[in-house]
Amino acid sequence: MLRAFTLFPLLWAIGFFPALSAPEQNPEWSTDPDAVYISCSAVTAQYAENGVLIFYNSVGKEIARDEDGSASFQISPDGWSGRKACGIPISIGQNGKWALIMPDGTLFADRFFESTGALYNDVLVYSQNGRKGLIDRAGKVLVAPSYDQIHWNGDGKFRVEYQDKIFLLGEKGKRFSIEDDVNYSVKYKQRLASREAYLACPDGRKRKSKDGKWGLVDAEGKVILPFKYRALGCFKDGMAMVPDEGSRKWCAVQVGGAITKGSPCDIAYHFFNGSHYYPEQLSEDDFESSVLWNRAYLEYGEGRQVEPPRLMPDGVRAIHIRLAGPDWRDRSYFRPISPSKESP
Repeated sequence: MLRAFTLFPLLWAIGFFPALSAPEQNPEWSTDPDAVYISCSAVTAQYAENGVLIFYNSVGKEIARDEDGSASFQISPDGWSGRKACGIPISIGQNGKWALIMPDGTLFADRFFESTGALYNDVLVYSQNGRKGLIDRAGKVLVAPSYDQIHWNGDGKFRVEYQDKIFLLGEKGKRFSIEDDVNYSVKYKQRLASREAYLACPDGRKRKSKDGKWGLVDAEGKVILPFKYRALGCFKDGMAMVPDEGSRKWCAVQVGGAITKGSPCDIAYHFFNGSHYYPEQLSEDDFESSVLWNRAYLEYGEGRQVEPPRLMPDGVRAIHIRLAGPDWRDRSYFRPISPSKESP
């Protein structure tokens, strides 16, 4: 959904987005006129006496004012956070409209918008009279605002929803079929990460199968956990969860795979941690169901399943069945952001 403005504090806290800079050094929301909100080579911001946040360029000229108190920093084409960092766009609000201050101290397209969405390679999703379009940094309209929704799709394309149709647009407005995206499920209207992401671990290790059994290898191919499991998780805090067929439980193991006395165990374990959805039950036995679900997840990563296992809605806050995404975020299609070393 196109945002007028959204913060992602929870997602940031759990590591959903990549880190951008050193820990925050500046004062948080303050009405102190002497408080500096952010200080970068081309952009600085300071509170006025009335508490309004004013942004200035490198020569001290005012760029714009964040009168709505909603400054946010871009951390991916469609992700924003309250954590400050130099070298990335800043979204601000003024009288219910939105603008982006670019790292060089200029205002994107030199204007405010009804609302803004994803920003990729200086192409922005914007709204006019409730319809969505694409505009570039020079202010040239690449796609007239005539669509219901435009989302960042990845691979340099935007995903468009118009009436009952879904299709893709390139940065310059060229149209593509949604079926051209091998990671998009037309049935579930959901874009999945690359298959490789379902096997990867945050520490650079990778889950891999051999003769129908799963193990874990490092970036050089060295075996970290032997190929003897029906499924397995990644390492976290020095432990990885694996199914123990003897006890019919998932237990934590260290490098090598030994289950030691006192190792934490549980009947069920899933490569999923979210709200309002739960993994589909694939067997009456909870242990067996979780093994089958996680195995289907890994087999999708290796290309042996047409789709990942399903997540079932709770029927309260969620009503549509979804396909499971990778247990850690695939960032391969995000525009690389390399903030400067300046202190924000």
